[in-house]
Amino acid sequence: MDQIKEKKNIWKKIGKITLRTVVFLLLIFLLIAGLILTPPVQQFITNKATAYLQKKLDTKVSVGRLYIGLPKNVVLENIYLEDRQKDTLLYGGNIKVDISLINLILGRGVNINRVVLENITVKVKRQLPDTTFNFRFIIDAFTSKEAKPKDKTDTVYTPVSIGSVTLDKIRVLYKDVITGNDVEANLDHFDTEFDDFNLDKMKFDIGATRLAGLRLKAYQTKPLVVEKPEVIENAEQKEGVMPDISVKSIELEKIYADYKNDVSALYALLDLGQLKIKPDKINLSKQLVNLGDISLNKTTATIRLGKTETTNVTVKPSEQPPASSNWKIQLASLQLDSNNIQFDNDNVPSKKIRHGLYAFKG
Repeated sequence: MDQIKEKKNIWKKIGKITLRTVVFLLLIFLLIAGLILTPPVQQFITNKATAYLQKKLDTKVSVGRLYIGLPKNVVLENIYLEDRQKDTLLYGGNIKVDISLINLILGRGVNINRVVLENITVKVKRQLPDTTFNFRFIIDAFTSKEAKPKDKTDTVYTPVSIGSVTLDKIRVLYKDVITGNDVEANLDHFDTEFDDFNLDKMKFDIGATRLAGLRLKAYQTKPLVVEKPEVIENAEQKEGVMPDISVKSIELEKIYADYKNDVSALYALLDLGQLKIKPDKINLSKQLVNLGDISLNKTTATIRLGKTETTNVTVKPSEQPPASSNWKIQLASLQLDSNNIQFDNDNVPSKKIRHGLYAFKG
């Protein structure tokens, strides 16, 4: 009897110790979580992270404010990052991410409910005499110098989900003298939502998408380096990696685009009032795009083919047969209202044909 009592007492002691340990760890976790939510601790984390990045990247880095609201909100304000030429590489006025921090900590995947970016500026450049992009130093700073052998068995998939994305007041500049591209884009507003976002199966079910207020200037000059064209495999070879995409609706408003290509002498201007698309079906693996219903209103578009010099060049035929292409683009209905579209070709004698609101030359 005494031995039985002693065994019971031992199990009671073990149970009490285990319970106290769990309660203690829980209190420690709650204390740390509570401290993280306080402004002084968040400012302390911000200062430490900023100092680490400045030392690691050897450039100016500043973060105005970091807010972590457990269990899912992360807010960054007034982020500034310079490139090595002391020009702005990234500025973020407001970055809000609604993410499940608990699932992220426990390794259950990256579950992002909402992403909001406001007042963002990004400048990507590649200029002479340097031939690398201005963000290359970031990749080099976080890349291990020791080569690691590739482990083909390490194919653990991390689930990633995204609910919605909203962009407001976004400015992007891209200047690349190597490829001859000079692009500037200013976006007022963009929002979209995902009913299904599966990177593993490459399946994306996109809900209503709206883009309003975009000014785009894209100029292309003769590149310094002509890259070799990528060999495109036929559809059957690529069928396994083609994404499965479905889109509920697309609405574009107030878009102005200016495109100039001095290499091919192609020039285009677009002043788009409103474009609405309700796609029915998109199957890239079967080369099928059904655009459904399209309406285009209050839009002016001009395309001009400038004069190009032609020379007698003997083109050697390719030894490989051309890849088969059986793309099908279908349209259920098309509605046009108050549009003006013009096409000019300077390589042929002037001959104008006008019909309604459409003008063609060539």
